[in-house]
Amino acid sequence: MHSTDRTVIGSLFDGDRASSADRAAITVAEVEIERAYAERAERAVYRLDVVTRYTKAGTWDAEMKVLAEAARFDKANPGEPSLYDELHGMTLGLAA
Repeated sequence: MHSTDRTVIGSLFDGDRASSADRAAITVAEVEIERAYAERAERAVYRLDVVTRYTKAGTWDAEMKVLAEAARFDKANPGEPSLYDELHGMTLGLAA
C-alpha cells in the first residue's frame, strides 16, 4: 500500500468520524429541545393547577396560600410571566 492510499483511507475515516460527530451533535440538540418543551409543558400544567386552585379557594386564607405559592414559583422561574401578577390581576378584574 502506498502512503497516498493511507492518506486517502485516513481521510475517509476522518470524514466518518466528523459525520458521526455531526449526527451526535444533532441528536443532543434534539434531546435538549424535547426536554425544554417537556419542562415548559410541565410549568404550563402547574400554572393551570395554581390558577384553578386560586379560583376555587373559598376563603381569604386559602387565596393567600395560593398567592404565596405563586410568588415562590415566580422567584424560582424568573424568565416566566409572573403567575402572582396573573392571579392578582384576576381579582382586579372582579373589582372593576
